[in-house]
Amino acid sequence: MDEYELTARLSEAFSHGETLRRQVRLTAEEAGWAQAHYPATLTELGEGWYDMEFQGAYC
Repeated sequence: MDEYELTARLSEAFSHGETLRRQVRLTAEEAGWAQAHYPATLTELGEGWYDMEFQGAYC
């Protein structure tokens, strides 16, 4: 897993700013890393899809 590539993918998914919730496709390793490094809740939806919702402001 390339942390910089993952950060870029998540930044792209949330780039419009007004949306704090998206469905993203991640590996289990990427989901664990994102959960540890972002103030967000990840809910596994199955088949590699996760519901990612930011909790409050992200800086």
